[in-house]
Amino acid sequence: MKKRFTRILAALALLVFTMPSMVAWGQSYSRTTTISVGDVVILVCESKTAEMGAVASYGASVAYNTNPAGKNPLTVEAGSSEGTYSFKTSDNKYLSWSTGNTLNLSETKNANSSWSVSFSGNNVLINNANDATRKLRYNASSPRFACYTSEQTAIQLYKAIAAAVTAPTITPDSQSFLNELEVTITPAEGTTMYYTTNGDDPTNSSTGYITAQTITLNATATVKAVSYNGNDHSAIVSETYTKLGNIEDITESGQTCFVKGTVVAKSARGFVLGDGTGYVYYYKGSDPGHNVEDVITLYGTTSSYNHVIQFPDGTTIADATNSNYHNTPDVQVLDADGILAYNSGLHLSDYVQIQGTLRITTNNNGNTYYNIEVADLDNEASISYPTSDQATVLAALENRVVIVKGYFAGVSSGHFNVVLESVEEVVSTTPEIDATAGSALAYDATTGNITYEIAN
Repeated sequence: MKKRFTRILAALALLVFTMPSMVAWGQSYSRTTTISVGDVVILVCESKTAEMGAVASYGASVAYNTNPAGKNPLTVEAGSSEGTYSFKTSDNKYLSWSTGNTLNLSETKNANSSWSVSFSGNNVLINNANDATRKLRYNASSPRFACYTSEQTAIQLYKAIAAAVTAPTITPDSQSFLNELEVTITPAEGTTMYYTTNGDDPTNSSTGYITAQTITLNATATVKAVSYNGNDHSAIVSETYTKLGNIEDITESGQTCFVKGTVVAKSARGFVLGDGTGYVYYYKGSDPGHNVEDVITLYGTTSSYNHVIQFPDGTTIADATNSNYHNTPDVQVLDADGILAYNSGLHLSDYVQIQGTLRITTNNNGNTYYNIEVADLDNEASISYPTSDQATVLAALENRVVIVKGYFAGVSSGHFNVVLESVEEVVSTTPEIDATAGSALAYDATTGNITYEIAN
């Protein structure tokens, strides 16, 4: 009887060490040939006993002995187009292809960070949605996980088996906030909850809670929580809360900023965003794809060009709601001296007004310039890259005195540039005086004043 029991134990041990599954942190993974939104998965190359680790230009190859350790779990989400999927990392970034054989991480979900997924036997076939010839595979000679057009070593998809312990809840969902935000973490009934606010995975080595906890955030934070029932624990859940900055606090190039506001003016190559504290220019170099009154967020690192601080092309843009911008403030009326003050230092896109004669010229390369001759100013002011609709309005006002309102967009070749908000012709209100002979109504010999008939 003892020998038979020993054989049973040996058989069970063999089964455990040969089945394609992984146990880490109490979370089991097994090879799968199906995929659904909400799955937590890892990428594995069984034939080379390697799993995908951290991603930076390529997916790192992490060797394992018997079972993968789950170095880079990915949450499956719906992709940017029907029938595709996106793979989100624990720090809320998406696996993405951009060029060559690289595999990168993206802040946003788009065609480059979406993938078609199918299966051939035990192998998973993952093709990029933007370029179907790019296949996520394992390169055994490098070694690494990356995107190739050529055939490489096949990979497998491992899926997490639902944990027996119910995870805590974190409310509200991930979002941005302006000043401070209250976040509540609630444990499942009969469990003890542990949480962190620094992005680290929580463990049961810190203080545990059996009731809901509400914390107040006043800085960007990732809240993670896990529930324990004895030695068993739930999957880790997390939400990220990003504190918004004010545009007026942008003071230099190279500053990483996250701001929200309303598009207040647009050119053919960018737009100006206002948030109630100031204005900042986003320069794309082509149609920016957003229009006046759109509410959006900008996240990126500022640059400077010809005395204006701006967000460059490559800045992350996302639709948003509840802008802090409500109305246009008083405009700064600039004369020649006021315009020249922008020739030094760095400036945001101040809301300004200038007056002068509109001149339109076209050079030999076919480039058309819309310049404003301002009194006592050697170089003309210029309207920066007007849209086609704006150009039509400006053409009708050529050679006329106009008032231009807009937003500072830099000083180029001595020209003060503005992104146009509005333009109007200055109409003289001075009455005409008919001073022809015999038109005088009265003459004062003492003062020499002559009163004439005035025609409006």
